[in-house]
Amino acid sequence: MFTCGIIEDEYLAQELLVKYINRFVGLEIKWLIETITSPSELPDVDIVFLDLLDNPSNDFRISPEMRLFAAHFSNIIITSAFPPESVAQVSIPHVQLLTKPYTYNDFANAVTQTMAKF
Repeated sequence: MFTCGIIEDEYLAQELLVKYINRFVGLEIKWLIETITSPSELPDVDIVFLDLLDNPSNDFRISPEMRLFAAHFSNIIITSAFPPESVAQVSIPHVQLLTKPYTYNDFANAVTQTMAKF
């Protein structure tokens, strides 16, 4: 069983992601939060779904806290309404990008590819 955490501030996006995770065999949610916190406050997980909460040009995205978080959790799947080229400018290490709105098939492909790296 693989474990995951979710950082998502929008209720409907949270609900959809939880629904997709519960549907995906072999993936279990360990935590769900709305904003970045210290990684030491969270249990370790195999995969983190990270919503880019702000515009990628916002300096918060590359703050020391974000860099610490990204360094702690190595298998980050970014979920974002921003286009891939904007997400690339953020320079947050990630293994997959799910551009909102994404389908269950998009989600399943991203998770399967990420799990294959273990």
